[in-house]
Amino acid sequence: MADLSKPQLSKPMRLAAVLVGVSSILATLILVAIREPVPGSTGSYLSTFWALLRFFTILTNFIVSYILIMAAIRGHWRSFSLLTGATVWIWLVGVIYHVALAADHNPAGMAAITNHIHHTLVPFGTFIIWLLAKPRAFIKTSAPFVWLIYPLLYTAYMLIRGQIDGIYPYHFSDPTLAGWKGFFISQAVLTLVFLGLGFIFRWVSNLLIRQT
Repeated sequence: MADLSKPQLSKPMRLAAVLVGVSSILATLILVAIREPVPGSTGSYLSTFWALLRFFTILTNFIVSYILIMAAIRGHWRSFSLLTGATVWIWLVGVIYHVALAADHNPAGMAAITNHIHHTLVPFGTFIIWLLAKPRAFIKTSAPFVWLIYPLLYTAYMLIRGQIDGIYPYHFSDPTLAGWKGFFISQAVLTLVFLGLGFIFRWVSNLLIRQT
């Protein structure tokens, strides 16, 4: 039920949030249903799902889906800062994939469709929702640093899981390929990219508030 004490989202915005959120979840469920071959999977539905949870892409898509669908149900953004942080995360999912990973990744059939949903449709759709979102809330200077918590937690999760099962989701974050020096350099660069983009999104969002 909508909380009428808070500024309400428009019906088109709520519909867009549901469509993007549901499409993201369906894309992951399709990968599980077709038992897409994923490193570490034994071919069962459960192992496929567990293997997919190794990827920043899948985890971030789930987070974004939850934020968008719950906002549509409530009728308002519980935290516009969180929406902005999630937009930064999913935006980089799309950018990093298309810049650094797409050339070596050629899925076919349904996997190709879900791949575009996870890496193109959801990042672009979330960005448009964030860009057009009303009402907006002023974002504090500290927010981009807070948004770093999730990527840093993911790095720790990826490292621990990789040490246990010997599988790392991305070649640039695989210490067995890049060495530990290369691993820490790549993570430091990614951290700076997340932080820099966070400040850009904060600046743009606060600028949009001043212009309205």
